[in-house]
Amino acid sequence: MSARTPEPMSAERLAEIAARAEVVEKTRLTPDSSWEASPFGDNSAPPPMLYVVEDVARLNKATVRGSVGAFGDERHAEFAAHARDDIPALLAEVTRLRSEAAASRAAVLDEAADAVARFTGNDLDANAKMLRRMAAAARDAQTGGE
Repeated sequence: MSARTPEPMSAERLAEIAARAEVVEKTRLTPDSSWEASPFGDNSAPPPMLYVVEDVARLNKATVRGSVGAFGDERHAEFAAHARDDIPALLAEVTRLRSEAAASRAAVLDEAADAVARFTGNDLDANAKMLRRMAAAARDAQTGGE
């Protein structure tokens, strides 16, 4: 699998993806419904050439189905069926990893500032101060500037 984005994804792009995922989440049949892929017309002859993705809610005495999409390839239908759960999970993982990276960056910059201050014997050294500002900026990035 090759990476399609050579640059880090922007916060705006992630927000756009999250907004689309939220729209899908709000249109569920029920809070517990799931998207499922299956051949269209199991009893058809010749064998099915169309695969559907449906929002399926299993209630006490009934199953309710809402059409989501139709695909000519079973693999595409499976991908789409899992996207509703996979995309929010991936967005959460991106957020977690970015926060973890920002925290690590802040810790390294703090350590570097301490080392410069020890080396120069001056906590007000311009380089130490610059490193501390960079560490603070990394912590701000981690918390979203809160």
